Amino acid sequence: SVWLTLTLGLARVDYPSITSRFADESGLLGNVMAIKRYNGVLYAGTMRGLFKLQFNQFGSPEFIQVSQVMGQVNTLIVAKEKGRDVLLVGSNQDIYRISGSSINRFGSEDALTYRFLKPRTGNNVIYVVSERSLKRLVNDKGVWRLDNAWKSINEYCTELIDLKGGNLLGRTKNGLFLIEPSGNTKKLVERIGVQGRIFEIEGNVYVVSDSHAFRLGAVDQ
Repeated sequence: SVWLTLTLGLARVDYPSITSRFADESGLLGNVMAIKRYNGVLYAGTMRGLFKLQFNQFGSPEFIQVSQVMGQVNTLIVAKEKGRDVLLVGSNQDIYRISGSSINRFGSEDALTYRFLKPRTGNNVIYVVSERSLKRLVNDKGVWRLDNAWKSINEYCTELIDLKGGNLLGRTKNGLFLIEPSGNTKKLVERIGVQGRIFEIEGNVYVVSDSHAFRLGAVDQ
């Protein structure tokens, strides 16, 4: 099956069967922001919370809300913890860990989480793009925790990519930054416009905006 996010709901395409649509009438409330399959169950993060797909007593699929997760859910990622999968949930209230039937909160001070980024160079770090800062989770003795000692950009990264050498490239309203794994940052461009995108094509990184267009040199990666 292929799952598609819509403005209001989800659509499932079972080729060559017809498309199934899930929205308010099937229990899925709010605009869908993220979807992820975990332990064989489909989870959907929406502006109204976190929902999971199950089958009711009549065998029909329906979504039920995960009441322990509060706020708008913007991002989902599956990660390993002590050899088994856990689902990490980023909302505008906190970061949550779902491990089987257990759900707990990380207690993030800058709670509004927009995105998780798992770098290609390691399995022990997940970067967290939040409203006022860039944070990271670290796998400490097999358990994910917030690394409160790690400091980096203290503003919202509208875009963030990981580079092949282990560094990050982040775009904010104030410019383009190279971010080292240590958290040290280097401003590459003062401002690159309101609109813009960062692309990586065949190992080369390109930055395109309404005021700049350039290729990132190898020395910066």
